[in-house]
Amino acid sequence: MKDLTATRGLVVKVRDLLILDDEGELVPRPDGPLPPETRLEDLVTFGPEPSPTRRNDETQSDEILNQLVVVPPAEAHERNRRRAAGDTLGRLEVGLNTLQAELKAKEGPKFSQAADDYIRLLQETDGEDAAVEIAYLRHRRDVFLQLMEDKPVNTYTKRDLQIFVNEIRHLPAHYARQKDYDVSKIREYIKEEKRRRDAGEPKTATLAQSSIKDNYLTRIKTILKEGCEQAGIPYPLMNVSIKIPKDAPVPRQQIPPDFETLNRIFVFAKRTGVLADIMLPLLGFLTGRRLSILVSMRGERILRYHDNWVVVPENVIVEDGNSIKIGYKTEQSLQFYVLHEFLDRMGFVEWARKQEGFVFVQLNQVDDPARAASKRMGRLFKAAGAETVLLQTFHSLRHAKRLEDSRNKVNPSASRRQAGRKPSDQHDEYGAGVFSQADVEELAKAPLPKEIDWAGLFYNLPFDELAKGDRWPRDLTPKKK
Repeated sequence: MKDLTATRGLVVKVRDLLILDDEGELVPRPDGPLPPETRLEDLVTFGPEPSPTRRNDETQSDEILNQLVVVPPAEAHERNRRRAAGDTLGRLEVGLNTLQAELKAKEGPKFSQAADDYIRLLQETDGEDAAVEIAYLRHRRDVFLQLMEDKPVNTYTKRDLQIFVNEIRHLPAHYARQKDYDVSKIREYIKEEKRRRDAGEPKTATLAQSSIKDNYLTRIKTILKEGCEQAGIPYPLMNVSIKIPKDAPVPRQQIPPDFETLNRIFVFAKRTGVLADIMLPLLGFLTGRRLSILVSMRGERILRYHDNWVVVPENVIVEDGNSIKIGYKTEQSLQFYVLHEFLDRMGFVEWARKQEGFVFVQLNQVDDPARAASKRMGRLFKAAGAETVLLQTFHSLRHAKRLEDSRNKVNPSASRRQAGRKPSDQHDEYGAGVFSQADVEELAKAPLPKEIDWAGLFYNLPFDELAKGDRWPRDLTPKKK
């Protein structure tokens, strides 16, 4: 809320001050400058009398509502109320009644319809690439409708979304993975958690703050916004912020593996005898790239640049007349990245460039190579003794790379580009994806941690033989319980 006492007056349009509430009455916008208790007579005379010449499609009420109104500071309140009396107030009331009727007539589609329309749009636009997001949207839609009334998208209020957030914070963290899960039981799950809380019983792990905000609230607001835009009506919750309950768990911080843990991962990986298991953790640490990008590495995309080796990812690969789509998170993920000179010294670059197509052939024979690789890395890290409490997963290697770059005083902008991260500011966006010669040299020749026996672990690897492997030796395979 703006402090009007410190100003001479705020000039705005009448239409920008008001909105329909749940009862269909005009009230001050929650993100506007008017106090909630504002009355019609609190609005000052708003400019000149209606012009005798106006557009044919503009009524007198339209003209009034499109004119400017001055919201007074507190010290001028009484004087302005007197000025607002009489004919001015009468004309304003006529305009407000017209606006109220217009807003009521322009109700958008119901939430369920808006959600279905948006999902259909994603399917038509992105096809299979949107499959995961569509699954999330359908589930969030169903959860929302279990807890909230299905009504026109432009009639939801800040209070509606706050109630929704306050309710889903009681949902168990992995409720949708339960064997007997049914979306119709959402209220039961919430009721049971509240009962446990009130009875003083140990709490179960519930949705984290980031899940509530990013996985639920953001998608619900997207559906509401899309519904309003498709209907050609204002989105009333544009600048409305919803509080995330503080008693919801804070996401655990992902801690990168220390050198001792990293060494154990490399040692165990070498024992597997599988090319992907040996090279992906090494590539993850040396490049900071996401797993899906590394898995899709191809020999013909390893090129020379500023006298060093770089890899140029692509999002669509045409092979034998078929299009293969490569998953990526952001456009920055498709920036080329620099290969550390150690990868050349150990013979990997030379071998990889000779491969026709994918370097990690075995992984790319399944429907979802990135997911298969993620499962392999999860199993490998666990078997090597990585701390699950610290979330030491493959993804944590991105954090490890960032720390190494910081220790080696690598240009922060180059470090972000190398990892395929978004620019830190607008200045970084200029020349996006372009490394200077100094950047390439710095990344390719950065000192490696002395705590790891790089040569002993990675020199003289039989790449052709390793590329044929897919299974771990029996002594490494965890026994089923």
